[in-house]
Amino acid sequence: MQNETTFKEQRTAAIVPFAILCAAIVMVYVFAKITIINRPIPRQMTEAESAGQSANNEPEPPASPMEGKQVPDFDLPTLDGKRMTLSSLRGKVLFINIWATWCAPCREEMPSMENLYKQLKGPDFEMVGISIDKDGSKSVAPFVKQLGLTFPILMDPESAVAKKFQITGVPETYIVNREGLILKHVIGPTAWDKPMVSEALKELIKMRRANSGTKP
Repeated sequence: MQNETTFKEQRTAAIVPFAILCAAIVMVYVFAKITIINRPIPRQMTEAESAGQSANNEPEPPASPMEGKQVPDFDLPTLDGKRMTLSSLRGKVLFINIWATWCAPCREEMPSMENLYKQLKGPDFEMVGISIDKDGSKSVAPFVKQLGLTFPILMDPESAVAKKFQITGVPETYIVNREGLILKHVIGPTAWDKPMVSEALKELIKMRRANSGTKP
C-alpha cells in the first residue's frame, strides 16, 4: 500500500524515473547533433552572418530557452477540417514538430517520424505536426498524401503558434512530458525511428504522472 511506503523508499522510487528521463533526453540530443549539419540557415540570418560566426569560432548558442517551460497553448485547425487544442492532449507525452512543405530537411525526417508514430501511437502518446505553409492545405494535403503520413497535421499559416514556440527555422521538434513540460527542443532533422530514440521515448511514456498513483 502507498501509505505504508517509507520516505526512503519513496525517494528511491522518484530517483529511478528521473535517471531514465535524463538518459532519454541525452539520447534524443545525440541524434539531433548528428544531423544538425543539415540544418538550414534560419530565415532571419543571412549567409554572410552565418559565415562570419563560423570564421570567428564563436561558441554554440545556449540551450533553447523553451526547455524546462510549459508547452505553449494552441488551438489550430487540422488538415481534415477539425480542430485540435493543447487541452485535449493533456496527460500525454507529446512529440510536436513544426515544419513546412518547402523545407527539404523536413521532408527528410518525415518518414522516420511516421515510423516512430506507428511504434508509439496510443492513449499515452501523441505526435503533432504543425505546418507553417502560408497556403495551408493546398500544399500540405498532397505532401501528406505523397509521404503517407498518418499523424495529426495542424495548420498555422500565420506562424502564430510557431512564434510562441520561439522557432528559428524548420524543422524543430519539442518533446513534452505528461505535465506539459518541454524536456527537449531539437533543432534540425533527426532519424527519429532509431532504436535508441524510440526506446528512450518509450521509457518516458512509462513514467507515471507526477503525484498520480495510477499507471500511464
